[in-house]
Amino acid sequence: MKTIILDIGTHEAQELRVLSGDKRYALLTYLKWWYDWAKRQVKKVIKHPGIIKYGEGAYKKSPASYTLREHLDFLGRFSSPRNFLREFEIIAVDPVAKITTKFLKRVKAKSSFLPVAILPHDASEDRIITKFYIESDSLSSSLSYSTSYKELILCSAMSCKFLLEQFLKHGLIANDSQIILRMNCEGVEFAIIRDLLSLGFKPKLVMGSINDVRKKYGEEEAKKLNQLLIDHKIDFHYFKGSDPSTWFAAFKDFTSL
Repeated sequence: MKTIILDIGTHEAQELRVLSGDKRYALLTYLKWWYDWAKRQVKKVIKHPGIIKYGEGAYKKSPASYTLREHLDFLGRFSSPRNFLREFEIIAVDPVAKITTKFLKRVKAKSSFLPVAILPHDASEDRIITKFYIESDSLSSSLSYSTSYKELILCSAMSCKFLLEQFLKHGLIANDSQIILRMNCEGVEFAIIRDLLSLGFKPKLVMGSINDVRKKYGEEEAKKLNQLLIDHKIDFHYFKGSDPSTWFAAFKDFTSL
């Protein structure tokens, strides 16, 4: 039985780079975390309005909330990082090939890449050619129209169920494969988990972000997703490659696999 990391919404492969031990990316991201903290302190001193709270913006927690020992652990991972992905196969899915392929090369693991978008749960077709809106911050790019997009492309989009059926047909996954799901894909997370379960794949672990389901489709759909996780006893952990305060939980998850 092989374990597959299904990474949907790979973008710049930030999470995969953290998990595979990209020292340069990890150190720069760690330093940016502290730089953001320093700016917040200055704003507090000058009583600057509109300071974003931790948990609402780019970072879940402050670096000051961690002990010296924990920060030494961070630094130790930069000097001798562990590649958690060495024993797994990765299937990366993202429609913006020119971005993802460049960064996926920095991930030290066996991987396959498919330049497609995943359709939401309320799509009427299972595969189409459609518009994809690329934002200046590529992490916010999506199938949904945006007035602030910087580039528009045409891409293939398909339901997660159709995509999984093709994976099975062509041997990328097997019926007994274990799936670790990492995703951040602008509200399509509900469709992905629903379709995985419909084909008999209960994810061993779900990592990433699922907040966009609420933002894009409302409270009712977010509750349906949460109920799916509860009913099937699926563990979900928030994990963001650009936020070091989410890394420890991810390292712990992979250590226990």
